[in-house]
Amino acid sequence: MKKGKTFFCKQFKKILKGKDITQQELAKKLGIAQSMISQWLTGASNPNLNTLKKLSSVLDVPLSYFFENLNEKNLEEKLKEKDFEILKLNNKILELEKEILELKLGKG
Repeated sequence: MKKGKTFFCKQFKKILKGKDITQQELAKKLGIAQSMISQWLTGASNPNLNTLKKLSSVLDVPLSYFFENLNEKNLEEKLKEKDFEILKLNNKILELEKEILELKLGKG
């Protein structure tokens, strides 16, 4: 088991104990199968980022609660960096698609 999974699992168990919500209710609010909640509790898997954002909202904890050695500001900065990387990759894909189209039209 990876260290990140262990930390998330520990934090998730801790916050879930303090909340008045069943696994079934939480799964319904998140729009996922209850088995996913069980996997998170055992450390078998972790939620994706979108689900993690929903989870922090439903449980009323900051997103950074689930990350080791991160505060909310650092987490937001890291997410912005990833968003910027994704945007750059999308732009590169668009450029390549344009080149492919130009090549096809030029050969036509």
